[in-house]
Amino acid sequence: MFNDNILPFNDCFYYNCFHSALFATFKANNGSFLECMISGIPHFEKQTLETKKRILYRFQFLIDYSELILRNGLTCIKVLNECDSLKIIETEILAGAVAIVNVDVWALPYRMDLYHKGYWPHTILVVKADIEKNLFRIIDQPTREAMTFHFYEISSDDLNKAMALFWIRKLNDISYTSENDLIFRATNKPQQIDKIQLRKKWINNITYEREHIFTGINIAKNSLEDFLEILNSPDMFQEEGYFLLEGLNDIVKQKRWILYLAAHLALKNESIIDYSESLLSQWLQLRNYVGHIVFSGKRKNKVLEHFRFKWIETLKLESDAILECINLEGK
Repeated sequence: MFNDNILPFNDCFYYNCFHSALFATFKANNGSFLECMISGIPHFEKQTLETKKRILYRFQFLIDYSELILRNGLTCIKVLNECDSLKIIETEILAGAVAIVNVDVWALPYRMDLYHKGYWPHTILVVKADIEKNLFRIIDQPTREAMTFHFYEISSDDLNKAMALFWIRKLNDISYTSENDLIFRATNKPQQIDKIQLRKKWINNITYEREHIFTGINIAKNSLEDFLEILNSPDMFQEEGYFLLEGLNDIVKQKRWILYLAAHLALKNESIIDYSESLLSQWLQLRNYVGHIVFSGKRKNKVLEHFRFKWIETLKLESDAILECINLEGK
């Protein structure tokens, strides 16, 4: 049973909302979320939508999640999309389980960013059920861009609507990818893996994925002129500029957990921590350049030249950081 020891996971934001919910369950059972973090190897990818272009991170996951969940002492039960699925989840939660459920934020009353304003596929962690008050206690983020999670209460009717809307929209929208709601029972003690083993696995995973990583860095390098054209052209500026900025926001978000991971796994004085800190700083500056242009509407040549120089410098640093990781293999 999880009882009352489950808390929002706010150590860092890893990849997406599903992992924030999953890591909260691992931590509540004294398990390790670091093993999952080292398995997700990010690489740059260029995304084009009509005239809009951006660079963002895509992940190659090198782990079997079902085995990972078992190693963390949990039993996972898949709940099919059925008319009584919330009742099944409620019964399990009353018995001490928790559930990661699929919802559409459009129907969540506490989400003032998108409630009755915009559709968005999302996952939340349901941790308690109160039959008398007809309420569920859940863990979620307050807005789409927020990287911290908090407790909220929601009525069973509103939760049911949000869950049903997810499955309705999934029929015609490929961005609604999840197949099941998931119930987690804490049934065993988690297996422990020491940080030296985790560090070795992380470096091995980066080395294994190096071709993907360097391909992504080259794609980002070759996209510079496209982005400068967007930032310098009044005709293709506003929507295209916001699209590019969203991609940079995503990269900054992922760089924060990479720094978190490096700080927890690197050996004393290892340069990978310095590389991670520098890369977070570099991407923050790139994001700020684009943000300045997007929100001010001013396209000064000086700012664009700073962006060009910083882009080239940052991707050189990306290559150096990966080579440094590869050199650490076996040490």
